[in-house]
Amino acid sequence: MKVIRMGIMLLGLVVALALLVVRPGAGQPATSKRTIYMAAIEPRGGTLVTSEPFPSAPLPGGAGYILRQPDAAGRWEVSAYYWNPGFIVVSEGTDVTLEILGINGAEHPSFIEGINVPAFTVRRGQITTVDFRARRAGSYRIVCTTHQPTMIGYLIVLPRR
Repeated sequence: MKVIRMGIMLLGLVVALALLVVRPGAGQPATSKRTIYMAAIEPRGGTLVTSEPFPSAPLPGGAGYILRQPDAAGRWEVSAYYWNPGFIVVSEGTDVTLEILGINGAEHPSFIEGINVPAFTVRRGQITTVDFRARRAGSYRIVCTTHQPTMIGYLIVLPRR
C-alpha cells in the first residue's frame, strides 16, 4: 500500500512538472518588460520581360507599392514596404520597448494609433526606440504615413488573465 501511495505521489509530481514544461512561466510572475526588435523592409522581386511579361494592370496607388518599368536590358522589378514583424503581441500592463531598424527607404514617419506615444521617424541605418506601456487590451495599428497602403503593422494587447 505504501508503495502504491509513493507511486501515485511520484506520478503527481511528474504530471505537475510536465504542466510547467507545457506552460512555460506557469507559477512565475508575468514579465512586465518586453523589448521587441522590428525592421522597416522592402522585399523585392524582379525578372526579365523575356521570362515574364511586364504587368499590364497598375498596382494600387500610394508609395507602399513600387513597380519599376523594364530597363534597357528588359529587367523589371516590383517591391513593397512592410514592418517586420507585422504583428506584435503583448499583455496588458506590459512596458514595451520597440527597437526598429531602418533597412530600406530613407525614412518612415510613423505613429501608433491609440497608444500615447509621440510620432516617430525610422531612418535607414539607424535604430529608433519607442517606449510605452500597453495600458488597454485591443488592436492598434503601427502606421508609416509615407508608404501606404502596405506599411501598417499591428500591436495586439491581450487582456490580463
